[in-house]
Amino acid sequence: MSADELLHVAAIAREVPLAAGAALFGESDEPAVHVVLTGEVALESATDPPVLAGASDAVGVLETLGAQPLKRRARVT
Repeated sequence: MSADELLHVAAIAREVPLAAGAALFGESDEPAVHVVLTGEVALESATDPPVLAGASDAVGVLETLGAQPLKRRARVT
């Protein structure tokens, strides 16, 4: 990613602090890219075991780029 592209991403990004137990997104929410800055987020679905995303992990990238449904929920741990 070029410096200009990074500046564009930074201009449209926003930081949203969430407490432990808070929902980041649900299965029926519109896809979006989320970057975990600190802490952990549990990605849960009805069919797969939970997966933890930690600091610097990006969540929802493939769904957003592919315009696919999330099919999972994310909760701050």
